[in-house]
Amino acid sequence: MSGYEVSVQALNDLLAEEDGGYCFPSEHFNEVFPKIYVGDAVIVQNVMRLRRLRITHIINAAEGNSFMHVNTNAAYYSGTGIAYLGIKADDTQHFDLSVYFEEASDFISQALSQKDGRVFVHCREGYSRSPTLVVAYLMRHQKMDVKTALTTVRQKREIGPNDGFLKQLCIGRETVKALRKTGAEVVALSRTFEDLESLAQECPGVQTVCVDLADWSATEKALSSIGPVDLLVNNAAVAVLQPFLAVTEEAFDKSFAVNVKAVLHVSQIVVHQMIERGVPGAIVNVSSQASQCALQDHSVYCATKGALDMLTKVMTLELGPKKIRVNSVNPTVVMTEMGRIGWSDPQKSEPMLKRIPMGRFAEVEDVVHSILFLLSDKSSMITGSCLPVDGGFLAC
Repeated sequence: MSGYEVSVQALNDLLAEEDGGYCFPSEHFNEVFPKIYVGDAVIVQNVMRLRRLRITHIINAAEGNSFMHVNTNAAYYSGTGIAYLGIKADDTQHFDLSVYFEEASDFISQALSQKDGRVFVHCREGYSRSPTLVVAYLMRHQKMDVKTALTTVRQKREIGPNDGFLKQLCIGRETVKALRKTGAEVVALSRTFEDLESLAQECPGVQTVCVDLADWSATEKALSSIGPVDLLVNNAAVAVLQPFLAVTEEAFDKSFAVNVKAVLHVSQIVVHQMIERGVPGAIVNVSSQASQCALQDHSVYCATKGALDMLTKVMTLELGPKKIRVNSVNPTVVMTEMGRIGWSDPQKSEPMLKRIPMGRFAEVEDVVHSILFLLSDKSSMITGSCLPVDGGFLAC
């Protein structure tokens, strides 16, 4: 166990029963926070029941027509007056739900800002995907830390976000905390003011800058006011998942604007400062295993991460003579040891474990430690690497 304030195991302990076990929800739905409900697929397919609950907004965190999904969409609620947001999430450790945290949180916030607004957030069981989105909202808009947010929801409903989702809830903040623990002065950038405000309260001393990194001129203006930067972590990303034949121009442009163009632009600004000051530096780009492994419905996301890996290498070639190192970390998503829907069957989980030579699942600290190492002088001869943080999964 590391010295960090939050670990996946610590979060799992908050979710467990007194005997250390885990329980599935005993009710179809629960009001987990004023006017926010988390539930399963039963209620959301009964429009009359939704009306009795006075639901005005719905988030389906499991949109799709497979056994593990819920086959509703905006058309299903046409004419009901209910606003709908669909997210085609899988309840697996490989699925990056964090790219939807901002969209879902803003949707919930907008709903609650309306008179008599009530939000029903669901997946198939109301156990993993949907409560994770509500926890993200509580962290971003109610200024809760991850432990408080999880406890708030858990007190009202039995929940069990998989370990991958728990990791996604805290990895960004854990990187900031870890850097602060080393004595570094940290500047955090995000497009969400509430997220930055809660981060500043949770981690005093962090300088925050609110900016949409996809906006070229706004980014340049915002970064002109920060002090000298010696270390840079490019962590911003979005994922719009669509089948190859259904990819839209909007999804393509948005994904490349954030996942590639923003990294290039922020790095340009910071590197110019480094060169002007005549100092060495280190940059870590947070990429993904998806840059090297094809995933269903991830054609644009995989392409952006592949582009990011190559950008990392070209930056290495051109910036090496300036004594500026550039690397990427390419993490997989944490696998869970607990029984989870979709992974409780050994026939599904064991083949995955057998492909990990290290024979264990990842924790948040594995990614954080990798970033810290690549930023530190201990990796002074390492540049141009794309470091898989997957226990050897890609090697097999």
